Amino acid sequence: MRLAGLLHDVGKIGVPDAILNKPGKLTDEEYAVMREHSVLGCDIVRAADMPLEARWVRHHHERFDGRGYPDGLRTTRSRSSRGSSSSRTRSRR
Repeated sequence: MRLAGLLHDVGKIGVPDAILNKPGKLTDEEYAVMREHSVLGCDIVRAADMPLEARWVRHHHERFDGRGYPDGLRTTRSRSSRGSSSSRTRSRR
């Protein structure tokens, strides 16, 4: 996960500097181009033979409610159970 964290924005290499460095709000078209950086980053990292990290790079802008990108993934787990120890540990006998 650490490596994916370091690589998460590598796809911005394919985003024009005019968009990356724009001081104001992006237009809808510019935002669509910016949103592609996670897919491009996934492709770059996968080509480097890091398939697990590539998935993390692709989905680093996803949100639990499905409003993220690029795939609009939604979680099926409740927010209250994500951090509880009972959801992360096995019973001990």
